[in-house]
Amino acid sequence: MKILAVDDDQIILEILNEALTSLKYSDVKFATSGTKALEIIEAAKEPFDCVMLDIQMPEMDGIEAVGRIREIPAYYKTPILMITSMSHRTFIDRAFAAGATDYVTKPFNIQELAVRINLAKRLNSENATVSEPANSPDALVGHLTEPVKPHISDSVDLVKIDRFLSFQIFSNYVAQLQRGTYFFSCMLALKIANIEKLYFQCNAADFTFLLEDVAEAISDNLHGSGSFVTYSGNGVFPCIGRRGYNCLSEDLKVCVEGTVFQNYLVFNGGIPMNVELIQGPLRSPSIFNKHGDTEIIRSVITDVEKMKLNEHQHLKTYQ
Repeated sequence: MKILAVDDDQIILEILNEALTSLKYSDVKFATSGTKALEIIEAAKEPFDCVMLDIQMPEMDGIEAVGRIREIPAYYKTPILMITSMSHRTFIDRAFAAGATDYVTKPFNIQELAVRINLAKRLNSENATVSEPANSPDALVGHLTEPVKPHISDSVDLVKIDRFLSFQIFSNYVAQLQRGTYFFSCMLALKIANIEKLYFQCNAADFTFLLEDVAEAISDNLHGSGSFVTYSGNGVFPCIGRRGYNCLSEDLKVCVEGTVFQNYLVFNGGIPMNVELIQGPLRSPSIFNKHGDTEIIRSVITDVEKMKLNEHQHLKTYQ
């Protein structure tokens, strides 16, 4: 695994070098600024498999560097780990919004670093085996290969959508919220109620466009920093925001349906798509939830799936 570690503190770079060496990672380059990191990336014959970035650095901070790295086609999905002493939610929100994959606060221990690097390795493996999104640069040029339709239960990484995080990165974000800010978070999930019918009517490109348009409609109707959406499969879109900021409103479903209707989604043959949504209840972390606990994500997914099941049973009884 080829790693680039970036920090303006030479002592931190030495600690990272010792830690990575002990974890059997020997192909490591070091840089002391975001500017130097970009120069190394541009000069590298083969792309790095993982980039580690501090936030507070001269010339260019780590969050700006993340955005610049994501503009490089070969790095639009490369794992980027923030390793920083900045633990305030504002920095976490900005980092993930810019394209960070994970977030580790200093002082870090070697076990935590090992876990985060293993997650990065797993993301690299998944990225290598999953076909490219329909709107990725290579897929748009020529349509040389037919895109593969994901399974209906698969989480799908939808690129180029503001506030959207892949399911694994969304989980990383929730796990990294510190206890004080975690309890001021709130979550809910939206589900495409007729996902099974739409799935079997869609080809691969139609299905991807459907998910992208719904995710973008949700993103357009989220408010405030620290509000993100992901896709977990089966038509479910978990969302997170800050309590008291009205970012996840009670009428979010209605607003999203309105946006989707305005976008006029159609199948490849020009037939309109009828997208029906269900909104699950708003949840906040319990005082019994520990820092790093992502159980709330599973809870909101279960909530909206139960609502769909209850609705289906009610219709059968009525019939």
